[in-house]
This record gives sequence, structure tokens and C-alpha cells, in this order.
Amino acid sequence: MWTPLVPEVGPGPLVGGDGLAKAPAVPAIVSNVPGSFAWHVFHDRHPKLIGQIRQAHPYLPGQHRALRDLLDETLTGRISPLPPTAHDHAAWDTWGDGYFGQRWYDVPFLWAESYFYRKLLDAVGFFEPGPWFWIDPFEFLKTAELRDPALESELGALDEVLRLPARERAEAVLLASLWGNRADLGFRIGLAAAAGQPAQAASLVADDSAALWSVFEAGAARKVCLVADNAGRELLSDLVLIDHLVETCLAAEVVLHLKPGMPAPPRGDHRERGRHRTPDTPDHGRRPRHGVHALVLLCTVVVPPHAARLGTRVRVGVADRVEG
Repeated sequence: MWTPLVPEVGPGPLVGGDGLAKAPAVPAIVSNVPGSFAWHVFHDRHPKLIGQIRQAHPYLPGQHRALRDLLDETLTGRISPLPPTAHDHAAWDTWGDGYFGQRWYDVPFLWAESYFYRKLLDAVGFFEPGPWFWIDPFEFLKTAELRDPALESELGALDEVLRLPARERAEAVLLASLWGNRADLGFRIGLAAAAGQPAQAASLVADDSAALWSVFEAGAARKVCLVADNAGRELLSDLVLIDHLVETCLAAEVVLHLKPGMPAPPRGDHRERGRHRTPDTPDHGRRPRHGVHALVLLCTVVVPPHAARLGTRVRVGVADRVEG
């Protein structure tokens, strides 16, 4: 039986009566400033991404048409709601209240970016029973990242971490995980470990790392739940952070929550033991698997010593968890 990780939060200063987080009392970042990052995402990145997806998959004419329509809508049209048949249309109707009918460039970027990917999944039939049900349209990009030969040399940066004092090592792996897909693993750890680390931390919107480490050092975080935003190359730095927490006994158990969609290793491979399903995963004759490519990479590739030891520990931990 599934048990929520945290209890429901009632209305309060940060949560409205509908159970949704209230909008922050700061100006929202929008995408209508030419040359800004948000503008670049909608003007350049999304058209390129849709083009890559269309070329990578043998989609049917209806899916190609839906992707073209989505691109036209985001570039020159107005935001439209999900169809009433969508399983989550009620939630998005609430989240998008006040935004539908506006230009994509004029609404908060964070919401627009999230809604774009939701509509993209709808366009390719991700939630519809059939041949494309729960087939991740981005899997080919994630797999390419994790099979890049350059990763082996990047993992060599892990050996540099061992030479740092304990506090600097902790800060290095935390910042590497935080920055995620902003750069490759070696670059992130190298920056965090260098003298420029405070400058990198200073560019954060908020830095609560001191409070975080105080909780760990007080022994108040025996079980840690890490929610991974992505399942591509940046997952490696999350695994490095997890390994550090367990190896230094700051956490007795770490639960990594991954997005579904990426296939696990081929059926019959012993490494497949690391897969699992979420309680709400739909099952129409097919069982979507979670993104464990990064874990498998660390467990099997010929890498520098510290990375190899890290991969072995992660593999054993997953096996113990699944078999126990």
C-alpha cells in the first residue's frame, strides 16, 4: 500500500484553500523580453526540440500535426486549455486560471515551461493507450548523454573530491548536484572545489546550505528523499551526493525518486533489479520503467577508482533494497 512521504498541508501563509501553493509576492519572470533566457527558450529552444523529436520518432501524421500546432500556438498564438478528456485537465484548469487566452510570452515563464511539456506529451499520445503510451519522447536524448564516451574522463573528477577537506568536499558535491544540467560533472565539481566556490554559491537565488548541513550534523535526517528533476546526465551528480551522505553516515537511508519514462537495461540483465514502479503508474499491458541508466553506468563502466567504488556501493544498495 502506498503511503505519502509527507502529510497533506492545510491552508496557511503559503498554501491556499484549494491546497495549491500561493503565488510568491514577487514579480514573475516572463518570456517577452527579447534576448532574455526565457525568451530564448520559447523562441529558439522549443522549435529546435520539437524538430528533433519529430525526426527521432516514426510518428503518425496526427502526431506531427499536433506538434506543429503546439509550436505555432507557443510562437504566435494564445494559450489553450487541455482537452476535457485529459486525465489531469481539472488540475491544469486551476493552475492555468488567468493564463488561458494570453500569449505564451506574457505569462510566468515557470508555469509556461511546465505547461509546454505537458501539452507536448499530449501531442505525441503519451497518456493515450496505444503504441505510444508512456513512450518517453526525450529518451533518445537522455540515452545519448549517458552513453557519451566523454563521461569516463568526467568521472575522473570524483578522485579530486577525495583530496578536499571534509567540509569543502560536502559543499562540492552539494553544489554539483544543485547545478544539475548546467555543465558536465567534472566542470561542476571542479568549480565547486576551487577557490571560486563562494562566488558560485553567491549567484544562487537562495542559499540554505548551512541550515541543511546543520540538520544532517545533528543526526535529524536519517532518511533522505531526493526528488530528481531529470533522468539524464545530471543524475550522476545526484548519485555522487547520495553516496557522500551515506558514506559519511549523515544519512542511514536515501530514497531516490526518478521520473518514469526511460527504459531500464535489457530484459534478463541482472542490473534490471534496480527498477521499480510508482503506485500510480498506469498499466495498459505495459510497465514503464524508471531512468536507471546513470546508475548502470556507474556500476559497469571502466572508470577512475573513486567512481568505481561509488558505483559498486550504489549497486549493492539498490540490490539490498529490492531483494530485501
